Amino acid sequence: MFEKAQNEKNKATYDFTTLWSTQFFGFYQFKNFLEFASDQSVQIDYLKSRDVIWGNENGEGHDIMSQVMIDFYLNDFADAVKLIKNQFIVFLFTRYEFVIQDTVKCLINDEPQRLLKILKIYPDYEKTLGFNLKDFINCQTKEEYIVLMSERFANKILSGRPSKVLGRLRCLLTFKDIDESVLDEIMDRRNKIVHEGHLYDMKISDLEFYYDAIENLLTVLATALKNINIYVEDEGKILNGEHQ
Repeated sequence: MFEKAQNEKNKATYDFTTLWSTQFFGFYQFKNFLEFASDQSVQIDYLKSRDVIWGNENGEGHDIMSQVMIDFYLNDFADAVKLIKNQFIVFLFTRYEFVIQDTVKCLINDEPQRLLKILKIYPDYEKTLGFNLKDFINCQTKEEYIVLMSERFANKILSGRPSKVLGRLRCLLTFKDIDESVLDEIMDRRNKIVHEGHLYDMKISDLEFYYDAIENLLTVLATALKNINIYVEDEGKILNGEHQ
């Protein structure tokens, strides 16, 4: 009921709760798994279960395969862990895209005039957004057409490096400084991983550093939306007292 009452007063709702919980639990589930999968004692137990090595009643291990083969398996596990770490960079960049897209859609749906404002600054966007009478007629209401335009614009604004994207976003929303260089680095790494098959050597602390950058982006933008009276759903009251 509270959410419905708020939505009657506001044209848009920013679902901070879902955005935050998806990346928070995604990261810590990944972190717990990675610590488990990197534990060599766990790996040794797995090899025992596969009869690569076994232990007698005194718990002493005896090689059935050669030490060379055992080392091969352990190195194989290390390569798999490295691959998983790199895929988490891809996950984090996807979270960045969701945060930006939802922020933009929320801004446009709350006040459609904002779209006209940014088109004055970036007039080339008007053609790529595909304004046309057919789309307008096919939408049952003006609001539905605005939602369509906000989705197209949200995809368009994502083009380029995060530092450029945030520059465009500042035309619509005032928010605190964000370390754009870290977001650019996440994009650069993501592109090399996806397009070139590159694999980076990273510690869990490196991934936590990148995660913190995405979480900071989300909380800064959510707080900025809240400051202009857009309803931000925050069931856990995470934003209270933060990034003011």
